[in-house]
Amino acid sequence: MEGLYIKNNFDLIDQAITDLEKEGMDFEVGELAEEAAQFAEKEGKTKLALKYMKAWN
Repeated sequence: MEGLYIKNNFDLIDQAITDLEKEGMDFEVGELAEEAAQFAEKEGKTKLALKYMKAWN
């Protein structure tokens, strides 16, 4: 969440999702991806929002 709200760095979100996937933490991946998608959409970054929506589903 720090990468999203404090640093506004989506690379950190991508790394967190990768790490969570490696650990088999699918629920957490979904939660993070959903939050990132909503944040990206509010920022007007529709391509990123779509990327995270796809990761979430």
